Amino acid sequence: MLLSHLINNQLNAVNCLLIIIFIYILVKLFYHFKPKQLISSNGKAVLITGCDSGFGNLLAYSLNERGFRVYAACLDPNGGMDCGGQRLAKMCRFTDQMVVLKMNVTDDREVHEAFNQITEDLVANNCQLWSVVNNAGYMITSPVEWGTLDDYEPLFAVNVFGLVRVTRIFLPLLRSAKGRVVNMSSQMGRLTFNNYSAYCMSKASVIRFSDSLRKEMQTFGVRVATIMPGGFKNTGLLSKTIESIDTVWLTTAESVKSAYGQQSYEQLKRKTVKTFESDSLVSTDPYIVINDMIDAIMNTVPRNDYEPIGNFRFQLYYRLYVILGRIKTK
Repeated sequence: MLLSHLINNQLNAVNCLLIIIFIYILVKLFYHFKPKQLISSNGKAVLITGCDSGFGNLLAYSLNERGFRVYAACLDPNGGMDCGGQRLAKMCRFTDQMVVLKMNVTDDREVHEAFNQITEDLVANNCQLWSVVNNAGYMITSPVEWGTLDDYEPLFAVNVFGLVRVTRIFLPLLRSAKGRVVNMSSQMGRLTFNNYSAYCMSKASVIRFSDSLRKEMQTFGVRVATIMPGGFKNTGLLSKTIESIDTVWLTTAESVKSAYGQQSYEQLKRKTVKTFESDSLVSTDPYIVINDMIDAIMNTVPRNDYEPIGNFRFQLYYRLYVILGRIKTK
């Protein structure tokens, strides 16, 4: 009787898994073939944070090509021709529609200065601010015991409080336009990975903030979308993440270092590099993400959540990871 009961439970679990996969495929097919109606870019502007490199930089080029006036906010827009901001200003298709400006999302003064500059520019060019894309991000990786609590602060300053700061300051312009807020989160805001506790926490906060803001903005006709990518190569995160491992290890208490051992530090660095560079764990086409960001900005009926993960192999991997993780914790 017990054996029969266990077999039935396993069969039920397998059936549920197959049903979930089937429903997921149907939903994906529906959105893939559903006709899209796009808004016109005429007279509309978009502010994007974190345009020095990665998704923000590529999105700025893509929206410029589609006729939007783009405010590309960079941490260092004057870093020479190798700087992403300088390349944007000189190499975009419509140079008169690309405004590269300095804005550190953790600096209240800089964000307000950018607001004043953008407000004046909108009036001068007879535009409305249609969307704010909170793309700026920062990643660290380490076990919870390593480093100090101060290591969490710059990550949350950018990923959470910087995002909230920019949103709050620019919402009056978005309410006037009945525009869009597009927030960059991550699959790591939904999934839990060891050694990424701080990053997972910050991206989970972005998801909850977006969900709450969406409900608050319904009255004003402002749409809020959350972008939750899987792993992607060449986003500019790897070098900074490796640097963070070194920094955190240096500030770790000697008693903790002794407990973990030097080999743990070296293994974490090797594992992180392997993960970021592995074609089996990350996707190589950043435009999978960019296309969803554009849809969130231009679709007349955007989705609340976008999950640009990659091709079917990557998507299946992530879905199974989520399902198996939930089963394991029960």
